Amino acid sequence: MYKRSLIHYSVALTSSLLLVNGFTGDYADTHSHSKRADCTTTTVVSGDGCDSLAARCGLDGNTFMSYNPGLDCSKLAVDQWVCCTSGTLPSKRPNENPDGTCYSVPIVDGSTCAALETKYDVTEDEIDQWNAHTWRWTNCSGLQPGMNVCLSPGTPPLPAQNASIPCGLESVGNKECPLKACCGKWGYCGLTEDFCTENKGGAPGTGCQSNCQLLSDFDEVGGGVPSRNVIGYYSNWASNRVCNGVPNTVVPAYLEGTGSSQETLSNDKDLIAELQALKKTNPGLKTMWAVGGWAFNDPPTQDIFSQMASTSANRAAFINNAISQLQSYGFDGLDIDWEYPGTERGGAEDDGKNFLLLLQEFQDAIDKAGRPILLSITAPASYWYLQQFPIVDMAKSVDWINLMTYDIHGAWDIKFGTGVLPHTAIPEVNAAVDMFVKAGVPLKSVNLGIGFYGRTFTLADPSCNTAGCPMTGGGNAGPCTGTSGYLAYGEIDYLIQTKGLQPQYNATSQTMVLTYDNQWIGYENPDTIANKLKYVIKRSMPGVLIWAADLDENNQLLNAVSLFPSILLSSPPHLTCTLPTQPPDRRVVRAPRHVRHRLPADGIWPRTPAGITASVPCDMGNNAGPKQTRACGGPAWGNANAKLCEYGEAMGAAFGHCSGEL
Repeated sequence: MYKRSLIHYSVALTSSLLLVNGFTGDYADTHSHSKRADCTTTTVVSGDGCDSLAARCGLDGNTFMSYNPGLDCSKLAVDQWVCCTSGTLPSKRPNENPDGTCYSVPIVDGSTCAALETKYDVTEDEIDQWNAHTWRWTNCSGLQPGMNVCLSPGTPPLPAQNASIPCGLESVGNKECPLKACCGKWGYCGLTEDFCTENKGGAPGTGCQSNCQLLSDFDEVGGGVPSRNVIGYYSNWASNRVCNGVPNTVVPAYLEGTGSSQETLSNDKDLIAELQALKKTNPGLKTMWAVGGWAFNDPPTQDIFSQMASTSANRAAFINNAISQLQSYGFDGLDIDWEYPGTERGGAEDDGKNFLLLLQEFQDAIDKAGRPILLSITAPASYWYLQQFPIVDMAKSVDWINLMTYDIHGAWDIKFGTGVLPHTAIPEVNAAVDMFVKAGVPLKSVNLGIGFYGRTFTLADPSCNTAGCPMTGGGNAGPCTGTSGYLAYGEIDYLIQTKGLQPQYNATSQTMVLTYDNQWIGYENPDTIANKLKYVIKRSMPGVLIWAADLDENNQLLNAVSLFPSILLSSPPHLTCTLPTQPPDRRVVRAPRHVRHRLPADGIWPRTPAGITASVPCDMGNNAGPKQTRACGGPAWGNANAKLCEYGEAMGAAFGHCSGEL
């Protein structure tokens, strides 16, 4: 009896424990060694309340609440789980994937961390912790559509690749930028702080991704060689100007180009001989022939460079013809001014690669020719165009690169809304030089460009005439150059003299500014050119190039660069240009002062028609002494109607020699 009763009460006690286990989870968790089963759930949707949830579970309100003790019916959240049966509310927390990556979800428009916390049973702190190295993660307030966010521990996912993104983790193959430019956080290339600023310690994609050095980091890098070159271009159209058309006798040759690259020099042998005769008075002079230019990359000649460089046969034909003509006419070298390779100006995608092949094959041919031939290229100061040049490898195949640090601004800026700005400002010149250094080009290969002209603008409001003021377009055309937005230095000097204007020096840009009426002109004068030369010396660059020697006035700017010992004159940068059967008036270029020789004194002209030569004494007070033959270059910069060379219109040395120290 005792034994039976004992068994009976044991069974009853067990039964009571089971009943307790069925109703109170906390008690069971504390006193039972078995895990409580998960309940069956339903998910809260928009508009739900506890009554609708109970009905969906098929329960009355009291039973529903007994399965969900502590549930606040006033704070239901979409995607929240509730129990429809007894048991433990199952965990929604995702687990790390078997391969070690985190469980991630894509962010769509309208996503919030609060919603993720509810849906996946995680906390904001955990989301922050798991996404410390997730692409573009900043914090919960910075969610962006397209992101993939970790909701568990593990390695975060890489961003999806996009063929339209130029660089970085989102680009195909995690590409770097051309020229070692900064790859910004959005996957685009640039050289300003917007692209180059890193987010140290932050998640990837929240700052610069690669090559993050600022251009200013390279300010002190120099070329390590003494200055030596002065390269002066002469524009072939100058001889057709109505006034002060500087001599066409410095134009060494012209090319006639065809798609098959059968280029030949004009057969004007007298003109070429006159140019080469200049070496008699300046043994350091080198004559080069330049091909290309901005206009040459416009129709109808737009694709000639691209076609010529596209095949080995075309390149070989161009190289062989060029070397043959250089040797036949006594030229010292060739300058190639392709503006510019690539599709931006009507070329082909492979232009840059083919341009490099052209230079490498040209240099190989020079080596085989058995005589020294100079080879150079002209390169832009803009990253937009330079990125098409494999410039580091190009530098290895040329004697130097002529960097066009002018025309950085102009009337075309109207579409950018930047207002009036000088086109040769030293901060932007310096940035262009640093761009080459950052790319890996040694400065010993780079000549700095100097403009002998101004870029002009028409002000929207004449009372606002400082840098950055709004403009309506280019300034008035000059009487000689005849082009809106552009004035030769000679025309600017004429304006100053005839209108009594006072130019202003801008210390920030280290350039000159001239304003009158509604006109704004940014330009260089001898003092600002001297600053540019100091910059060249500081950076140990090999020299300067001048665009263009035919824009000077009375040697004012040429004299400013006379400290360089070697003068190199290049032919006009045009590939297709044919001399007429009867050349225009024969004129000679005014030579810069040489440190060991005196030029004939200016201002001793008889009234001489343009194109006629006169014998001028080297010494103004000694008509019986040495003389030099000089030619009248035509009317002054501001006098398009004049027919004669008056006092002060002497154009410079042509034949003969004036000896003596200065």
